[in-house]
Amino acid sequence: MEISIYLNGPYDAIHRMEQEIATWSDLDVSIKRTTKQFFRQLQHPALRPQIVVLMISGIQELKEFSEFRALMQNIYIILILPNQDSSLLALGLDLYPRFLTVVDNDFKEITAVIRKLITRCRVLDNRHGTSNFDSQGGTQHG
Repeated sequence: MEISIYLNGPYDAIHRMEQEIATWSDLDVSIKRTTKQFFRQLQHPALRPQIVVLMISGIQELKEFSEFRALMQNIYIILILPNQDSSLLALGLDLYPRFLTVVDNDFKEITAVIRKLITRCRVLDNRHGTSNFDSQGGTQHG
């Protein structure tokens, strides 16, 4: 299962998230540092990830992501906000994230959520007789 991560925020939060991502060696992960890179990937169905983690720096950036909400349908979104400002939370919820947290929280929770989403998708694939995973837990290509 492909996971795309967009990182923008305080240096210490990005560094902690990168350390957490390093524990995901069994997963197919790509990191995007600009919105242009991230949106380019979303615009190509063959490149569209199943899970995205978005670390947003502020309300203007979140508004930009909201404009592309239609491209993120059927994608599991994990949203990391800079703070718990009510207008920021309200706009963030418009993306329908599966998990929402702030940069000050422990990112190990994100790992747990991603692992649970992957397990859920595997169960659904097995029920439908399809498989999007290879034996190592990554996306099958072909």
